[in-house]
Amino acid sequence: MLLRIGVEMTMPGDTSPVQKQMICLESPTFNASTQGMKLFLTAALITAALCSTFAQTRIAIRGSFHQSTAVVKDGIQPLNTGFVTNGGAGIYFKAPFDGVLHFSPYAAIQGRGYRFTPLTGPVSNVQTQLVYLDLVPALSVDFPSGKGNHWVVSFGPNFSMGLFGTEKKTTNGTTTSTKVKFSSTSGIGLYDVGLNTAIGYHTPKWLVELGYMHGLASINNEEEFDKINIRNRVLGLTLGYYLK
Repeated sequence: MLLRIGVEMTMPGDTSPVQKQMICLESPTFNASTQGMKLFLTAALITAALCSTFAQTRIAIRGSFHQSTAVVKDGIQPLNTGFVTNGGAGIYFKAPFDGVLHFSPYAAIQGRGYRFTPLTGPVSNVQTQLVYLDLVPALSVDFPSGKGNHWVVSFGPNFSMGLFGTEKKTTNGTTTSTKVKFSSTSGIGLYDVGLNTAIGYHTPKWLVELGYMHGLASINNEEEFDKINIRNRVLGLTLGYYLK
C-alpha cells in the first residue's frame, strides 16, 4: 500500500495554472498484518529481555482447561451465544520486581471459541474453535501464606496471533465444517488483543490459577458488510509445575 502526497508549487509572480507543478511523494505504509506482527514481536522481545535480567527468575510449565465464548452482536442487537470447551499449554516465568510485586509473563498455545445463533437466514447455529499463540506480559502481587506458599493476583494485556481453527455451520439441519483462515483483511482477524486477570495459589513446586480473558476488539474482519461484532471471552483453570 502506498501513501501519495500531492504538492502544488507555484513560482513567485506566476498566475498560470499550466506552469504549476505537482510533486508526488510515495512512501510505504504498513497494513494491519505488519502492524500486528510488529506489536506481537515487540511484546515478545520486551518480555524475554525483562525475564533475562532477573537471576532469580522461576520457570514453570502450565496447562489450562477453558470454557470459551464471545459477545456477539448483529449491529447493536446481542445474539444468543454459548460456550465451547478447549485448553492450552505453555511456559510461565516469575521474576521478583519490587517487594510483593512480580513480573509474571507467560507464552502459550491456547484454544478459544464460541457458538451463536444468527438473527435471520437459514443458518441456525455457528460454532467456531480457534487456536492462538498467546503472549501475556503480566504483573502479579504475592500474598504470603506460610511455608513458601502464596496467594497470587495477576493482571496484564493479552496479545494473540491466530494459528488455525474450524467453523461449523448448521444450515437447514445440515452441518458443514470449514477451516478458518486467519487474515488481516478478511474472515477472522489474525491478531487479537485483550486483558487478562487471574487469582491463584502457588507453592514452591505447584501453582493453580483461575483466570479470565476479556477481548477488547472484534475479531470479525467482515463486520463492515455483515454487521457481526465478535469479542472473545475465556474462563480458564490452570495447573502448573515449577521447573526451577
